[in-house]
Amino acid sequence: MLQLSEIPEQARLSYLIGEIVMWDVWAENETRVLCAALDRAGVTAGGWQGDYGRMIPQLLTAIDEQDIPEPFRELASSVINAALRAHQKRSKYAHDILIPDHAEPEKVRSLIKRDPPRPLSEFEKTANELRRLTWRLRGLHVIAQSWIGPGLNARTDWQSADDLRSWTRVVMDHIADLPFEIRGTRGKCPEPIGGYQSFGS
Repeated sequence: MLQLSEIPEQARLSYLIGEIVMWDVWAENETRVLCAALDRAGVTAGGWQGDYGRMIPQLLTAIDEQDIPEPFRELASSVINAALRAHQKRSKYAHDILIPDHAEPEKVRSLIKRDPPRPLSEFEKTANELRRLTWRLRGLHVIAQSWIGPGLNARTDWQSADDLRSWTRVVMDHIADLPFEIRGTRGKCPEPIGGYQSFGS
């Protein structure tokens, strides 16, 4: 994501709303991949809502009701609840008529609501939250096979045990600040009974 200082002042609001909407769509895609993986594993039975805002609570209920190991359930619930909050924020921004505040160019006001002007930094923060959330959701479906069982998702076939630990740290929102790679920071993380296993071990 570009720094606001790199974007012409008159384009900053449009850029940030675009980032918010784009990353929310990415988060939705990663959530749907997780749902499909859980269906293939026989953990859930499909029938997902088409509307993302309704699907997220449905997924929370499904995770809570199924026989899923507790550490993975806690990880999943944390990320999916974050997805729900972030999507609600996205809806607030995407379904409003927003304009730069002429008195304070670094703030934005609504032509619909009577809320006080909001700083552009609030929009930037939301876009960054959604970007991080996308990677957390991806990490969740990458590690799911190790927690729930074989046949869930073939993408872990090339993941080493260290990769799976790294993705678990990403799920926990401990994401390393690397320019072209998504990895978790070093540290402890929950592992399935017997620990993560490298493919073929």
